[in-house]
Amino acid sequence: MDNILKRKDGETDYEYCFRLSWEKSKNQLDIDWQEIVDLCGLDWSADHCRKTMIGAIRHQEYINTKTREQLTNEQYTKLLEKELELKKEKVKLTDLKTQVNKQIRELARKESLSELLEDKLKQLDMQPKMINDSYKQRVTSNRDMVCLISDIHYGIKTTNAISPYDSDICKQKMDYLINKTIAFSLENDVDKLYLMILGDEISGLIHNTTRLEQREDVVSQVIEVSELLYESIVKLAKNLPFVVVGLAQGNHSRVMADKKDSLEQENFTRLIKEFLKLRLANISNVLLLENKFDESIIRLNIRGYNVIGLHGQNDKLNNLSRLIEMFDKKIDYICLGHYHQSKEFENNKTEVIVNGCFSGDDYSKRLRLYNKPIQKLLLFDNTGKIATYNINLDFYNK
Repeated sequence: MDNILKRKDGETDYEYCFRLSWEKSKNQLDIDWQEIVDLCGLDWSADHCRKTMIGAIRHQEYINTKTREQLTNEQYTKLLEKELELKKEKVKLTDLKTQVNKQIRELARKESLSELLEDKLKQLDMQPKMINDSYKQRVTSNRDMVCLISDIHYGIKTTNAISPYDSDICKQKMDYLINKTIAFSLENDVDKLYLMILGDEISGLIHNTTRLEQREDVVSQVIEVSELLYESIVKLAKNLPFVVVGLAQGNHSRVMADKKDSLEQENFTRLIKEFLKLRLANISNVLLLENKFDESIIRLNIRGYNVIGLHGQNDKLNNLSRLIEMFDKKIDYICLGHYHQSKEFENNKTEVIVNGCFSGDDYSKRLRLYNKPIQKLLLFDNTGKIATYNINLDFYNK
């Protein structure tokens, strides 16, 4: 109490009186109004001091209240602004972290795939140069053959009684198809064979997570199916005048299991194509096409007719108009895979050829939708497609 009663340095009589009165109003000082007047040396009555100081105290409390409210509003606004800035920075950091993690995953994936692919390639002996220039002196027959291969799904294994499938059966089916292709091509004395590989060469990661062990497995799929295709193309090149090879990307070959995370250019078919480019470089009568329009679309001109080949995962069979309208020239023929069923029909004067499924298909079996594993050969002359050979791969071991 003594500290409260003591006048502070520089404190005027009024200030001293107000401070004592304030402390008295807060029950911090037990003196009467006359004592305050006497301590401060004011020429006031006790009653006048009481009325004056109570009024001053109430006014000061009002001022304090308004100041606090104003300060609180300003502080609240500043806090909101600060919180908003913090949230924005947090979102930026989250986005940056997501992008960095994505890049790390992509780099790790690419590095591991590259290393595994390199290791696998080292195990293979590169084919010596093979020259078959007989096509240069050939008298034209004006006939060409197209072989459609789609949905190999190399690496998948099915044990159902209807259509069992594994890597060994895949190789037997491929050999059967190539032999049939050679036989029908020779029978029709064709000038060129167009080999259109319409996607889903491998089982891939589409139904799996992206663990390292599975990445090792998918690299094995890439290497082995690439070697299988290479050996098949070599066999065709040894027996036929000229072979043109085109590859289209499919959905099973995408690098990321989740479609939302996958970029179109990140596709294992690109690795298969690079593999074939290296392996086929020394074969004189084989041309490996570059897909200039789009990696997922093969464009051919066969005997003056515009033919495109693609997997088909982005298109609906009952609405191909938009696909047709993409091109600057009339499309005469569209060749598709993906649908696991063999069919042919017309869409506004464009003939649509749907290839069957090369592999066994557990999914279709479970839905009771089993279709024959048909791969198609298409015979062309100057009037267009004149014949279709449906090669049923179920007869591979007959």
